[in-house]
Amino acid sequence: MRACGLVVLGLFLPLACVDQHPGVGADADASASSTGQPPPDADLCALLARDNTANAIHSVRAFAAEHAASLVQVRADAPRRIGELHFADVTVETVLYGWGFLAGIRATVALEPAQAALVTAGSRWVVALSDARAVTWDQTALPTWGNITALIPADEQSAYADSLAWRPRALVAVVRIVARDEYRVTFDVVDVLRGTFPGRFSDNWLASWRLPYPDPSAATYILSTDGLGTAPGDVVLGSVMDLRPATEAALAMVRAALAQAPADARAELRARRDAWLTGYRFHSAPVVVGATVTGRAEECCTNAGGTYVAHQVSSVMRGGAAELAGFVTGGHAYYGGEQCGDSALFGLRALLPQGVNALSAGFDCLTGGGMDPAPGQNLVSPVEVVLAGTPENRTRVAAWVASSPPVYRLHAPDTPLAEGDLEQNPAAAPWSTPVDAAHAYMSGTYAARFRVVSATRLGSAWRTRISTTLTLYEYAHLARREFDLFFACGEPALQQPGSRWVGAFEMLDPPSWDPAQTPAVTRGFLVPGSILPEHAMTAQLESDLARYLQP
Repeated sequence: MRACGLVVLGLFLPLACVDQHPGVGADADASASSTGQPPPDADLCALLARDNTANAIHSVRAFAAEHAASLVQVRADAPRRIGELHFADVTVETVLYGWGFLAGIRATVALEPAQAALVTAGSRWVVALSDARAVTWDQTALPTWGNITALIPADEQSAYADSLAWRPRALVAVVRIVARDEYRVTFDVVDVLRGTFPGRFSDNWLASWRLPYPDPSAATYILSTDGLGTAPGDVVLGSVMDLRPATEAALAMVRAALAQAPADARAELRARRDAWLTGYRFHSAPVVVGATVTGRAEECCTNAGGTYVAHQVSSVMRGGAAELAGFVTGGHAYYGGEQCGDSALFGLRALLPQGVNALSAGFDCLTGGGMDPAPGQNLVSPVEVVLAGTPENRTRVAAWVASSPPVYRLHAPDTPLAEGDLEQNPAAAPWSTPVDAAHAYMSGTYAARFRVVSATRLGSAWRTRISTTLTLYEYAHLARREFDLFFACGEPALQQPGSRWVGAFEMLDPPSWDPAQTPAVTRGFLVPGSILPEHAMTAQLESDLARYLQP
């Protein structure tokens, strides 16, 4: 079966198939005997082994541009280092989005080290920032912009045309500046293009910022803001996000954009992310069973209360045995609403059937009995994940359980290659097919820098060892962890000893403080398609991606 495409949080997007790929030689099929395992399907192998870094860079840059508070095209001076920080003075050539009157000013941008290594004197960039304006800073003479989310080479703008276009905000109006003092700029509303405005409102600003805010005049501007509020004295305030002269061309562009504003896709993305993660939790759970509620019992003897719930096993998809009659969930300070007869599908970290037997006398389907386990009794089976026991969910859970494990599973160093470690079914590889990088970081538990320590051939397979703090930071006090990855086909980035990258890591179990306590095979993996060069991921961008799908 061909598997040529990207999976974007469960959505399959077709791509052109790749016939040749680095890292897997012509002897791949013949060398299967050296590992004792067959190679994965050729098309899935080609998809995994292609160099995805360009797509990954484009994905996160596009996200950064689309969600930036300001987008400015600049010509840079050579960067300089001040203490632990890097800065480059720039001339703002164009404001693509933000305070349009800042075009032409001299300012400074704060750079992360990997970005500073890219910027040279005279280089031109589109800079995506999380701040609408530069601010005064003690360490720099010019107003300074921080919180960069992306640097896009100016000569690559055409590849990001949609992402760099003007985008609607909640409120848009044509305004006139009628007053300005040391602390505020005041606007009269001439025409409302979107939302509801009062006739007059203000924005906070400080003359000490040394930014060339226009003087009051008859000139009109298109202003965008995310909302209005009331300050003491009944002053209506709105933070200006975008301000540009209200030319006929600008008005036509804004009206067209407002008429075609796309719907917010976050609800669908959340659903796809949740299904992707829920599936991995079921896939990773040692025990997966279907069960029906047979009784409830109230926790009788603490102020916190709680409910114990008894379940009868109706089907076993993994672990345990059919003859295990049941198990208990809930307990101290648990207040679930399960009722007798409810069915559900459980991914359990362990199944403790003795719970039902030890507590059987206390369960009741009508009123709920009382329950007082002996001190130290461990009778509640720990739940990893649960879904309602519908036919649709049974089909989904069965597919997740039967799916191939993530191709980039994290193993403790020197873990032997086990039978089945390299097997991938291209028809069922939801955690092995490369995903869109921005979406990977939206759902990733950890965005982290990592270094490829070694990459060793094992016949047709690779053993790659990586070292990481599981953060974007590498401070001395942070514990470094090493993991081994086994794969027959993998991205070229994982075959380059000494190279440094950023990746999205899914980790179901928080890492222990002591790296030596890492289990032989963790319930975690590096997300395929998420690997980026260090300059493409900043702390601010990581934060923006992580927060984007929050309700």
